Amino acid sequence: MEILIESVNGISKTYLKGIMTEANFGHNESGTDFAFRGRNRNGRLYEFTILRKATIGLKENVDKGGVYCYRNHPNHAELIREDSCGKIVELVWIEETGRAHCKIEILEDTKDGKQVLKDLKEGNLYGISTRGTGSLDEDKKVKDNLAFITSDLIPQFDGSMQSCQSCSLSLTESIQSDYEDFLLGEQEFDCYLNLDLTEKALVKENLKQKIIYIFKG
Repeated sequence: MEILIESVNGISKTYLKGIMTEANFGHNESGTDFAFRGRNRNGRLYEFTILRKATIGLKENVDKGGVYCYRNHPNHAELIREDSCGKIVELVWIEETGRAHCKIEILEDTKDGKQVLKDLKEGNLYGISTRGTGSLDEDKKVKDNLAFITSDLIPQFDGSMQSCQSCSLSLTESIQSDYEDFLLGEQEFDCYLNLDLTEKALVKENLKQKIIYIFKG
């Protein structure tokens, strides 16, 4: 995810911005078929119109004043500010690409918000992961009852970032995890395309130096 530092009237805020989720089945009105992205790692398929509907539903809540998000997925659907690390302040659905992009403000006055800021200053990476309710059919297609609750931040500190052959360094790969009842999670990982461990370490160190410079500035 992209790290942004914005200052208004002398007050600086830290944001993370990136792709929240993407369709991998179905097509838009222009006829673009998103099946080329293939199934997610656990075999799920997110159909274009279903994903768009769920994203627009979440966007309505974001536009009303933002939606809180957590550091790691909890095993419940609640959104409590004191337990949050950030707040989704912008959410955009791109019809042409079948992707949702979001911007998350990192909270500076909560325990997990402070932890995320500390991690970023140290050069540690975060992915973004949707949390919602829904169910699957026998072919692991997500049904029309999909509803997004929020999109949480997932620490990725082990240096072994997920990669995918079809994406560039600026794109993401979707990975899903199951939760209690019908709670679903879709995790987005920044891609290190065809990099070995040494190259990944160099990328992380360069990112760390840039982040330190931003925070010092």
